[in-house]
Amino acid sequence: MDPKSPPSTHIPLIYTTFLLWLEPIAAFSGAIHALFTPQPFLAIITPAVTDISASPTAVESLLLAQLGSMYLYFAFIGAVLLRYVGSRRLDIWRLVICGQMLGDIGHLYGLWLVARLMGAESVFWNPIEWRSEDVMNIGLTWFGFLLRIAFLMGVGVKSGR
Repeated sequence: MDPKSPPSTHIPLIYTTFLLWLEPIAAFSGAIHALFTPQPFLAIITPAVTDISASPTAVESLLLAQLGSMYLYFAFIGAVLLRYVGSRRLDIWRLVICGQMLGDIGHLYGLWLVARLMGAESVFWNPIEWRSEDVMNIGLTWFGFLLRIAFLMGVGVKSGR
């Protein structure tokens, strides 16, 4: 083995399953919905008390197109980049996951903000009040955020030569 090559790393199945498979599929699906079925997508990603108009406004359309583009980027990062660099480049994994975690923070803040502005803040914090859409939207985002924290803390990740 080349002494200059990075050490081999074992990345546990929970990380690879979520980061290389589930999240890219969910992000790609979200991108398709945001770009091509905007009204149903808005109904899914906002609290049930939100009044969704018959068709998105011009500003909503712009924001949905940008969101869809970001979801495509997330899908690419998980489905292509992390696979390309492989488990030997734990430094790249950490940088990417840190960036994704920043995106999680923004996503969670936006979900909380809309819930608060709509008078439904308890829905954001209480999984018992979640619709199935909220489980996928809020729950999956919280899960990904916490999983990324665990990864960055090195939980279960083993490096060696």
